[in-house]
Amino acid sequence: MQQPDFYLIVYDIGHPRRLARVAKLMEQFGKRVQNSVFEAWLTRAELRQVMDRLQSRIDAEEDSVLIYYLCTACSEKKRKIGKSVVVIPPGVRIV
Repeated sequence: MQQPDFYLIVYDIGHPRRLARVAKLMEQFGKRVQNSVFEAWLTRAELRQVMDRLQSRIDAEEDSVLIYYLCTACSEKKRKIGKSVVVIPPGVRIV
C-alpha cells in the first residue's frame, strides 16, 4: 500500500452553495486548520479523487483551489503561533 503524502489545500469559492459543497468534501479527506485551509495526508489515488471531485464542484471561471505538496521534512518544520490544529500523520500515535 502506498504511503500518503502531506498536502495543504486552500480555496477561494465565490458562491455560498459551492463553498459549502467544497468544505463538506474537504472534511472527508483532511483536517480544517483555517476557514478555507485544509491539511491532508493523501495517497496519489486519494489526491486524484479529491481533484476530480473538486473539479465537479467549482466554477473554474470564478473559483480557485490550490493544492501544495509538502515533503515530510517540510511538514515537520511547520511553525504555529496562537490557537492551532495538529494534523497527525497516519500511523503515528502520540503518547
